[in-house]
Amino acid sequence: MKSVIKKEIRPHSFAAWMAFMRPKTFWIAAAPVCVGTAFAGALAGTWNLWIFLFTLLGAVSIQAMSNMVNDYAYNLKKAENGTRVGLPRATTEGWISMSAAKKMVGFSIVVCSLFGILLIVIGGLPIACIAVLSLICGFCYMGGPKPIAYTPFGEFLVLVFYGLFAVSGTYWLQTHSFNWLTLVPGLSLGLIGAAVLFVNNYRDLDHDRSVGRYTLVAACGRKLANTLYML
Repeated sequence: MKSVIKKEIRPHSFAAWMAFMRPKTFWIAAAPVCVGTAFAGALAGTWNLWIFLFTLLGAVSIQAMSNMVNDYAYNLKKAENGTRVGLPRATTEGWISMSAAKKMVGFSIVVCSLFGILLIVIGGLPIACIAVLSLICGFCYMGGPKPIAYTPFGEFLVLVFYGLFAVSGTYWLQTHSFNWLTLVPGLSLGLIGAAVLFVNNYRDLDHDRSVGRYTLVAACGRKLANTLYML
């Protein structure tokens, strides 16, 4: 398989920063917030527009931060060897310098923390736990000495954070209550998000093995991975 065709992008241009943040993935974070808010209106008969917007921006900011850490840390670890299939990474291509990328990652962590504090004020201790864990896992997916991306647990964390926690947490922010029914769409959206990550890792299995990434696909092998993806 050949890598995708690379666009001509000027360093530090708007297109370069968009490649660094990967906004096409934001829907994975936005969808659970929309569903959780809709369930609050349908089941509890209440929802607040401002809380919805703050929750949506908080979720998307964590997704953007995770994408940028992924790009930055991947280049920092020299894990790009030319065999990976998929979208080119902005820092690897020289579209965003490592120093600029590091500053933007730091800025995004501050933004995520501010949204987290705001949502904690609204939702209390349950949201504090989700917000702190989300921020840590968003950074540690590729960052830190032992990135989650190098283990078979990435899909499980996506299921939990982009599904169960995201829908139920949004419902809690709107209603200050928990409803077991929110776990149904939470599980559905979480599985879709996990499937996105799973198929990306399936695509890049050969490359991942060459750089020491032991993903869930690597643990299963392609034959079993086909069945697991369908499930």
